[in-house]
Amino acid sequence: MELLDACFSNKQTEASLNETINQIIDFIKENVADPKLSLQDIAKAHYMSVPYLCTYFKEKTGKT
Repeated sequence: MELLDACFSNKQTEASLNETINQIIDFIKENVADPKLSLQDIAKAHYMSVPYLCTYFKEKTGKT
C-alpha cells in the first residue's frame, strides 16, 4: 500500500490525470490486498478491455 501511495501521492495535483484515472487508482488501492486482483478485474470494473486499460493508464500517468 505504501508503494501505491508513493507512486500516486500527488494524483489530484497532476493536470494530466482525469476522473477516470483517479477512479482506477482508487480501485487498485481499495483492492490491492486481494491476491486474486487482476488487470481483468480492473478493466471490467471500468468498462474497458485489458489492452485499452493498459494503454490508457500509461498514456495518462506515464506509469505501467
